[in-house]
Amino acid sequence: MESTQWFYLKNGQQRGPVDTGDLASLIHSGVLPLNTLVFTSTHADWIPANTTGVFPLKTATLTVGSNTSR
Repeated sequence: MESTQWFYLKNGQQRGPVDTGDLASLIHSGVLPLNTLVFTSTHADWIPANTTGVFPLKTATLTVGSNTSR
């Protein structure tokens, strides 16, 4: 099975192609912001990565501390 090939814009320059896993790694590691414009053959135009449904927002872990003030 072939992986989808993506192109992305970084500093105004088109980069790629990269596969879905590689692009997801760049986004999740913070190298690329979530709203990076991306394109693949199944899209008509460049769209923000976080609107594709493929690169969801990274879930944040909320830590609730106990109140220790006296």
